[in-house]
Amino acid sequence: MCENITEESWPGIVRDVHARMAQYVKPYLTPISKSTDLESGAPHASGSFVEVHGRHYLLTCEHVVGRAYEKGFHLAYLPRNDDFYHALGGPWFYEAEPIDLAITLINPSAWAEGEKLALRPEQFAMTHDLAPGELLTLCGYPVAEAGFSRFTGEPTVHSALIPYTARETGLPESKGYDAGIAFALDYAVERAKRVDSGEGSLPRAIGFSGSPIWDTGFVASECSQDWTPARSRVIGIARKWEPIEMSSVIIATKVEQIRRFLLEKVRDDVACRHWMERGRPEDDDVDLAYAASLIPYLS
Repeated sequence: MCENITEESWPGIVRDVHARMAQYVKPYLTPISKSTDLESGAPHASGSFVEVHGRHYLLTCEHVVGRAYEKGFHLAYLPRNDDFYHALGGPWFYEAEPIDLAITLINPSAWAEGEKLALRPEQFAMTHDLAPGELLTLCGYPVAEAGFSRFTGEPTVHSALIPYTARETGLPESKGYDAGIAFALDYAVERAKRVDSGEGSLPRAIGFSGSPIWDTGFVASECSQDWTPARSRVIGIARKWEPIEMSSVIIATKVEQIRRFLLEKVRDDVACRHWMERGRPEDDDVDLAYAASLIPYLS
């Protein structure tokens, strides 16, 4: 808590930061659904849109993609809040645990017709360097708050966007997580308070996988009245819910790993598509050097 804030006023201030962050991050996010027949579907996970050198990608977790395809599901995303889900055709570029990230290029014409925003490189923190007691915001689509409906209008998947603001906590020592790769967000199911007048506790965190976690920068600003959500930066991607004793945490991949991953996989995507445009000769390797010349760095 900042010096200019009292204990009595702090809860209301946190609610205000939380509400403003929820509105700010919403356009960057999408629920991810799964389907076997492309006619009906089920909620599955969360994702965000990223722009690198004019190319737009969907970023989520590797296990979100791998587990769905292993079971024969198609994956889809929402380009507009009032639209049907659009299928994701791949190819996917990914890295398995402990990084657990995946990206795929969004078709340019589909992107142009949508209404979403894409995270730019400067919206990702350079390092995991938080002010003590900083407020972190997670915003995603937990499966417990979603469902498939056939009863009103066109059949559709309904996914509720749930924002959550808390602080970083220690990694579970018994689980062997690498602190250079991961960090933990306190997910206090029973202790959390709603910002509205509703009742009920936090949902089970299944479905948050792929959600960005934002360093709000509020405490770093010394709780300034001039703070805005534009100061926030992505510091992680949620990848696992870990119940611990009487509480739980959300495990996230750190931003340093995200930046490295994006650099490498966007290069691979450019190289793969260049290779495909050349007719995909069987004896020709994917030209990563060519890709690197097009995208030499992620800044």
